[in-house]
Amino acid sequence: MICPKCGKENADDSKFCEHCGAPLEAVVEEVKEEVKAAAEEVKEEVREEAKEVQTEVKAEVERKAANIPTPKAPKDPNGKKGLDPKVLIAAIGAVAVIALIVILINVFSGGSGSGYKAAYEAIPDPDNECTHIVNAGKVIAKVGEDADVATISADGSIALLTEGDDDDVTVSVIKNGKITKVAENIEPVAFSDTGASFVFLNEDEELMLYTVSSGKSEKIAGEIKSTRVAISPDGKSVLYTQYDEEDEVTALYLYASGKSTKIAKDGIYPVTLSNGAKKIYAYDSEGESLVLYNAKGEKVAKIGGSASKYFVVNKDHTDIIFTDGDKTYISVDGGEKVKLASVNMLYPVLPKTTTMITTRSYGTVYTYGISNFKNIIVRGGGSLYYLNSKYETENKISDASSAMTADGSTVYYYKNENLYSKNIKKADAEQVKIASKLASNFVISSDGKTVYYINEDDELHSYKGTKDTKLADDVDYVYISGKNNVFFESDGGVFYVSGSSKKAVATEALGMAVDATGSVYVFKGDEDAYDILYSNGGTKFDEVLKGLSSEK
Repeated sequence: MICPKCGKENADDSKFCEHCGAPLEAVVEEVKEEVKAAAEEVKEEVREEAKEVQTEVKAEVERKAANIPTPKAPKDPNGKKGLDPKVLIAAIGAVAVIALIVILINVFSGGSGSGYKAAYEAIPDPDNECTHIVNAGKVIAKVGEDADVATISADGSIALLTEGDDDDVTVSVIKNGKITKVAENIEPVAFSDTGASFVFLNEDEELMLYTVSSGKSEKIAGEIKSTRVAISPDGKSVLYTQYDEEDEVTALYLYASGKSTKIAKDGIYPVTLSNGAKKIYAYDSEGESLVLYNAKGEKVAKIGGSASKYFVVNKDHTDIIFTDGDKTYISVDGGEKVKLASVNMLYPVLPKTTTMITTRSYGTVYTYGISNFKNIIVRGGGSLYYLNSKYETENKISDASSAMTADGSTVYYYKNENLYSKNIKKADAEQVKIASKLASNFVISSDGKTVYYINEDDELHSYKGTKDTKLADDVDYVYISGKNNVFFESDGGVFYVSGSSKKAVATEALGMAVDATGSVYVFKGDEDAYDILYSNGGTKFDEVLKGLSSEK
């Protein structure tokens, strides 16, 4: 499920965002009702302006998520992705300018202690009919008003810039602050984790591989009507399906070293593959199972059934976590499956310095930037576990949600309306109750020693050791920057904590956002006129853009 507050992917059984702590189900239910009512009034001309309204939708969801109290008995959204704003393009009208807050968070993950090298943002400027591309608080380019940015590398240093509508899309690569045009009228379909290359469909229905370092494209296959694609982390090997005129899969192919090889019959779909295609994971729709192929295209083994279309892999794409029946298993380097727990999928809970990339081929693949899944915290089925070096789940914490960790040992989580912490590595460790009935989110410092939370009276508190300190009143939402400075929204302004008092960044503001690098953006002003301020995570802000407006 996509969190409407911070835009990051969560496990489908999540009740609260594991990254920012925002309640998910409450947001989903509220926005559902608004969508239902608004949809009755949708007109054709609204649909024609879909791309503009898309950013407005993101804004509305963002603002509502920041002010919804934690539900007492949240329900599982039944594995649905939830209210992805892109699906609601023509259903809700909102204020476009506030969407900037969401754009900064939706495109990137990150926060305190983030390992990201760069974060590129597309900031629309309706008055001047353009979009500003911003990096590290500086405008590096001014492009068309229909432009958008998508990250393709794990460290954020390489991104794609798209301009135009669905019938005429121009794609460029952004690297080291430089924008290089790739081609017009193409459709990007798969990106390598490193950002070294990406796969796209051109107007001649050819599947192409573009390599960023050389700036050249090579043809993978022709007459592609439709396809599912997976690409290796280094971007050199591609797994894809070929469809016929009736949209039926005809075969699974591997593209490597400049040539395509048919490796499986129809009904076999790509999931993921490692560098050099040494491990190729695919899904057999007829046998309803996860299967393994080698670089020669030979079937090595049936690993197990796949009860859901969700997979978790390590950074090398060699180890894979999947479901079989109502249990979750792991296959390490293509080996026999090992049972992890009797739950429907497990997801790692890792420090913010660990990257996570979401891709879609057959189902959804979550790639975590770690070499293996030993000695980590995992979550699933509404519980937390410690996964040891033998891939055994230990020290279960039941009914836990919104889990965060800074060191991989002490985990902060929400349970039975209360906020707790516990060293999950130690079987005899006791859980520590920190607070009751949170009103909004909580965040933790990069060393994991301090937690900041908002209680039911909208008071911002810090908790360190056994000391609980009240920091501010009437707080709507709390953030933490890459330099561990604590910012919050209150009474229509943005403030930061300074000792035992608060100081203002802007007493009148639309809101703020923390980007992938842990830098902070504040939107000072109102909907009619606002400035964008930037800080690299500290409390001193510089002006990025001035006098913007939501009105054309």
